[in-house]
Amino acid sequence: MKFLWNKSCFFATVFVFLLIAGISSITLNIQFLEPFGKALSDFKLTDIVYSKLRPEQPIDTNIVLINTGEFPKKKIAEMILAIAPHQPKVIGIDHFLLLNSQDPESDSLVVQALATAGNVTLVSKLTGWNEAGDRWDSLIYSPRVFSQYTQSGFANVITQDFRTVRIVTPIEKVGSAREVSFPVRVAQVYDSTATQHFLDRKNKSEIINYRGNWNYFLAADTDIGTYSPQELEFLRGKIVLFGYLGRYLGDTLSLEDKFFTPMNPQYAGHTDRDMYGLVIHANVISMILNRSFITELPRWVSLLLAVFICYCNMLVFNRIFEKYPTYFELISAVILLVEPIALLVAMISLFLYFSLSIDLTIAVLATFLSANSLEIYLNLFEPLPRKLRSRYQTWRGKRTKTRNTTH
Repeated sequence: MKFLWNKSCFFATVFVFLLIAGISSITLNIQFLEPFGKALSDFKLTDIVYSKLRPEQPIDTNIVLINTGEFPKKKIAEMILAIAPHQPKVIGIDHFLLLNSQDPESDSLVVQALATAGNVTLVSKLTGWNEAGDRWDSLIYSPRVFSQYTQSGFANVITQDFRTVRIVTPIEKVGSAREVSFPVRVAQVYDSTATQHFLDRKNKSEIINYRGNWNYFLAADTDIGTYSPQELEFLRGKIVLFGYLGRYLGDTLSLEDKFFTPMNPQYAGHTDRDMYGLVIHANVISMILNRSFITELPRWVSLLLAVFICYCNMLVFNRIFEKYPTYFELISAVILLVEPIALLVAMISLFLYFSLSIDLTIAVLATFLSANSLEIYLNLFEPLPRKLRSRYQTWRGKRTKTRNTTH
């Protein structure tokens, strides 16, 4: 235990984290570096797991995506009427259904389709974020004439950072009430037990464990109302999601309701949005039903681990400094080259193999700073009290001598 405690190493560790805090509080506004800053602000090392390292995922055959493309509302109603007799477990529509006074016939057909199906979930929209109250002010629904036959869930895509969609918030506060998200509501209808298990985690946000893009689900790109009853029978007991997937499946040019995700093949500084909102919802539903959650360790755990690693580094470097001062620079350089790489590999491995997300960024930064910080502390700060004491004693001695001489 005596070896584990070293006052110099302790204060050198404190110095490192004060330095990190100081660096993080400085805002550099350098124009030519702005594009690099934006690219890095939207990058997480674990994105590499989704885009490069993870084994191929199987297709989720429980979820069927129907691309509504440029179909009018009437056509969507006809498709719902066509599939309703085949009893899909739940139908989700990622569209706001609006009344059209110029086409009351289409509105009537939509009402008929929703009432006939009886198991439709529509989207709502959160509006007016109140940061002080940590809640939204209100919800926007489709008109009552449509929503009376359905249930709803908010479809807002929440981002923690610059623009990439990495998380889903299962429940949001709206005024004095609560609203669940669209994918959670759909999953509740399909498997209430699995969904309750998800909600029992009681996390304000969850990292989305992406399965893949639209081709990792069953998908249709044509008017399924033209299918024969035999062809539609595969929908029995399935989750059927209607929404926009481009002008055709695989459309990479359309940007409507499209987002950046960790599945983007260009994981750093990406320029092309890679996933439609409907597919993000499908990934969340798949994650819930398969109980394939990612556990995000609290930030305090990351910070505590960073402090522990930094302090251990200080003990090692201090020992090297005392025993092998000639080789200190060489040995410390090797350690500072290998250790950050090892930490980054550990972070990726935990995410890939154990679905554990931990941010070791501060630990890596502390590792980089540890050797030089220890040298600065030992050579500059540690001798400072002795120097000040010596100067004080010298000054006091001179003052006493002056007094004696005077008397």
